[in-house]
Amino acid sequence: TDMGGIGHQETTLKELLGLLKRSPDLRPLIPLEQLAPEHRLREDLGMDSLCLMGLVYELQDLYPVIEVHEMNAWKTVQDLLGRLEEVRA
Repeated sequence: TDMGGIGHQETTLKELLGLLKRSPDLRPLIPLEQLAPEHRLREDLGMDSLCLMGLVYELQDLYPVIEVHEMNAWKTVQDLLGRLEEVRA
C-alpha cells in the first residue's frame, strides 16, 4: 500500500525538523510547525546559498553520500525530502 510511503516521508520530515531545531543558523523564515513539502527553500523559507551549504554539511554527518552540489537541485522541501528518502533506502 501507499501508506508505507507516507509514513516514511513523515519520518524524514521529522528528522529534517529536528536538524533545523538543533541548528539556529538554519532556522527558516516560518515557524517549523508550519513547514510543508511544497515550501520553496529560498523564496518561502529564506534559505540562501550559505544556509543551504550549512544544511548540506549537517546532512552529510548523517548521510555521507550527499554532496554539496546537490543543493542546487533542491527547490522545495519536497525535493530535499525525496533525496533524503533515497539515501535512507
